[in-house]
Amino acid sequence: MKQTLSLIILGLSLSLLVGCTSIYTVEVVTNPPGAVIEVDGEYMGKSPLTIELQGWSSTKTLARDYTINALPIQSGQYTQTKRLNGWYEPSRHYGNQVPKKIYFDLNLVPAPSKHELNVDINR
Repeated sequence: MKQTLSLIILGLSLSLLVGCTSIYTVEVVTNPPGAVIEVDGEYMGKSPLTIELQGWSSTKTLARDYTINALPIQSGQYTQTKRLNGWYEPSRHYGNQVPKKIYFDLNLVPAPSKHELNVDINR
């Protein structure tokens, strides 16, 4: 009986320490609307839409990492990516808070890479 009670208390303590996960809904909006949305490479639908992400109930932080892509719908647009960091180990810091909305502007021009060199070979 004592051993069973000790195991129950240990189990409850661990569940409070780790916490429970919940499913959170996140609205995804793009400019212009109609972009294909992928979560971790999996097709979710066309924007605007609502996706579900797993998060920790106690901290409202993401339970794992996610990569969300908005794919262009016309020429001259660029793929936009949002990476969200999750927390899934007790020794790791907390990840991103679960967002209520993610916005992508497909008309933004990507910034040049800091490693990109522009060399004029005609000089």
